Amino acid sequence: MGSGVALYLRFRNQSTPHIGLMELLLLALLLGPMLEESLFRGCLLPLMAQTTGSGIAVILTAILFALFHQPADVAHWVSFTATGVA
Repeated sequence: MGSGVALYLRFRNQSTPHIGLMELLLLALLLGPMLEESLFRGCLLPLMAQTTGSGIAVILTAILFALFHQPADVAHWVSFTATGVA
């Protein structure tokens, strides 16, 4: 989503502030994964567990996790889904 915003601003001839290396590393290595886990494990999993049961909710959120990462082939689908279940 951040890339989309940056491209939109570039097409409108607006600039974005420079992000330093340390800030970029902090965002990419720490905050990104934390927000992703908060979304899938903290929000979607409990919501789906209430309506479908725990086991099905884990599988469904794992499939959504894989879809979120846009796998290129079946091997990647399996890998991302297995990671999501784990």
